[in-house]
Amino acid sequence: MKKTKIIIPALGMLLLSTAASVTGTVAWFSANSQVTATGMTVTAKSDSKLLVINYGSTFDATGEAISATSSHAATQLFPVAPATTLTSANVATAASWHYGYSASSASAALNGQYVPCTSLTDYVVSESFSIGLSSKSGLTSASNLKLTAITLPENTGVSCVVVCGDNCYTHLSNADTAPTLPEALAATVTTAGVVVNIHYFINGDDANVYTNNIAALTGNVSFTFAID
Repeated sequence: MKKTKIIIPALGMLLLSTAASVTGTVAWFSANSQVTATGMTVTAKSDSKLLVINYGSTFDATGEAISATSSHAATQLFPVAPATTLTSANVATAASWHYGYSASSASAALNGQYVPCTSLTDYVVSESFSIGLSSKSGLTSASNLKLTAITLPENTGVSCVVVCGDNCYTHLSNADTAPTLPEALAATVTTAGVVVNIHYFINGDDANVYTNNIAALTGNVSFTFAID
């Protein structure tokens, strides 16, 4: 039997309200005390009624939703960077992240040592999408939910971590144009659905992340999922 791939694009704009440090030290965002890039909208869409997609972690197989729009509020974020290889087990742990300081508002170069995070508040925001088979599809299961493409806005520092079950994929801003994507986020998709968690952050290690460039740190984020 010929296999058909069902493409589910998660398209939309990641709009982050960002803020600078107001302490006496010089941070990656080191001078501006208030600069806003806009609010957040992330939309996921399915072009096939075999699949249903919902925003959040609750899946409704009886519905016919082919799009799901984020209801996450605008969030203020400071730049941050992974302190270790991120996994599904540690991505939400503050100790897995750190931040730093620079000597100039026109540079992202680290000045001194990284500082471990004690909380992810103001550093990482998270979204969830639930994807599964429609109960009206006539199917009981499908194989291999894949992340087949991902696009982040260039020169902005906007980055993300995609997690489904034990599978975790980190995509940094300005990464390779053809990154190695995970072969499968979930081996099987059923009418019970699976939850895909996406964690967004502004990568402080990105050369474009510095105070004088803060107004440019916004743009479109898109994901493409497929099943065999």
